[in-house]
Amino acid sequence: MYTTYQVISIVLSCVIYLHPLTWGQILSAALVFGVLYYKDTAGKSGHSHSHRAPPAEEQRKNSMEQEGEKRIDIKN
Repeated sequence: MYTTYQVISIVLSCVIYLHPLTWGQILSAALVFGVLYYKDTAGKSGHSHSHRAPPAEEQRKNSMEQEGEKRIDIKN
């Protein structure tokens, strides 16, 4: 939603204040806003390509669970 606001704001600014844009500026803006729209839609559909590590709390919890599983396996 915010990305759409930014696009409209830039276009209106160019029209109202008669700021001419070169083809390079138009292509650059299209590329940037295209990427922003992609990130926005990918994040909403759950297909984000972010490879962040889980927070430290979650990592600690996962390691404790794995240690518990190892202990269970050793006892059996």
